[in-house]
Amino acid sequence: MADSDAEAAEEPRDATDINQDSLVRVGDFVGLCAGVIEQDDMSLERSNLSQQALADLMEIPSATVEELGGVCSVDSLGFPKETSLAMKRVDLTNGIPPGAEELQTVLTRKKFLEDGKLRRSYNSLSWELERQHMINAPNEESMLTEPEAVLTAIIFHPVVKNFRAIIDREILVLGQQCLTDLRDSILCVSDLSVSGDFSEAPNLPQDNKAQDNFKSAFFFIENTFYNDMRDPLCRDLSEPIREWAKSRRKGWPLTFDTKKMEETNFNDLSIKLGKPYLYCHQGDCEHVIAFADLRLLHADDCHDVSQYPLVTRKISYQRMLCRVCKRFTSKWVTENDCHAPEDPCFFCDVCFHMLHYDKQGQKIGQFRAYPFLDKGVFS
Repeated sequence: MADSDAEAAEEPRDATDINQDSLVRVGDFVGLCAGVIEQDDMSLERSNLSQQALADLMEIPSATVEELGGVCSVDSLGFPKETSLAMKRVDLTNGIPPGAEELQTVLTRKKFLEDGKLRRSYNSLSWELERQHMINAPNEESMLTEPEAVLTAIIFHPVVKNFRAIIDREILVLGQQCLTDLRDSILCVSDLSVSGDFSEAPNLPQDNKAQDNFKSAFFFIENTFYNDMRDPLCRDLSEPIREWAKSRRKGWPLTFDTKKMEETNFNDLSIKLGKPYLYCHQGDCEHVIAFADLRLLHADDCHDVSQYPLVTRKISYQRMLCRVCKRFTSKWVTENDCHAPEDPCFFCDVCFHMLHYDKQGQKIGQFRAYPFLDKGVFS
C-alpha cells in the first residue's frame, strides 16, 4: 500500500489541478462584479447628484446637505495666513516663508527635507505619479467607455538587501492589454548597460546596449512560461528549465506550459493576488512580481488606454557619486585599477580621464574600465 502511494505521488500531475479554488481569472472579474454591483456604480461617468437626491440617499434633510456643502467646500479649508500661499509650491530651501510659520504641513515638509536618510530612501513626489496623465491631451480614439479590470502589478528590485525585498515600482495595467505591454514598462539598468572593456578606447560610441542584443524574456505565472517572441532574435529562455525538470531522476511533480507573451493578455490569466511570480530577462536578471490588487476602472481613473501601463509609484535611488570629486554622478567603473583605492571604483567622466590617461589620450597603468549606468538618474 505504501509503495502504491509513493508511485502515485511521483506521477506527474497538471498544475491546473492544484489550488484551483484560490485562483482568480481576470477576464471573469468584470462579469462577477456586474452580478453584485449596480449598473450606476460600474459606470465610468461621474455622477452629479442633485441636492435633493443626495439628501434622499443619505436619509437626511435637504437643509443639512446644503449646510455640509458649505462647511466642506474647498473655499472653507483655508484661513487668512494661507491666502498668500494658496496654489503655490512653497520653497523651503531658504527657510519657512512669512505667514506659514504655524502651518503644520509646511513644518512637516521642512523636517522631511532636513532628514537626509528619509530623502534618500523615499521619493516624496511618488504620490503624484498617478495623476501625471492629466497633463497629456486625451486620445479620443482610445478612450474607454465600458467597465474594465485594472491590475496593480508590483515590480521588485532584483537585488535583495538585508533579506528584505525592495519594491522598485508599481504599475497599473488593464485587463485587455498584452503581457508585452507590462514587460516594456519595466525599467531595469541591465537592459541599458553596455558590455565590454573600454579602457583602451574610452571615446568609442557606447550605443551597443544589452536590450538590443538580448531581447528574450519570460514571465512565469502559475506554472506557465510566457515568452517574448516578437523579434526573430528572441529564443525560449524557459527551455533549459523545462528540460532540467524533465531530466530529474524521480520525476518533477508538475508540468509546465509555454505561451507567447505577445499573444496573451491579462484577461487570459488566472492568478493569486499577492503571490510572487517571476519576470526574467537578460538571461539571468530576475525580478519578482506580484499582483497586489484587482479592481474595476472607476470614474476618477485615466480612461485613455494609450496611457497604460501607468506607473503609480517608484523608488528613489541614491546616486553613485564619483569617488574623486564626490560631486558628479559616476559614469565609469574600474576593476584591478592601480590608481584606485578600492575595487571596483567609480568615477565621473572628467575625473576618469584625468586620472587614467595622459594629454595624448594614452592609457596610464593597468586597469579595466566599463561604462556605468547609475539607476539613480531614473529617480
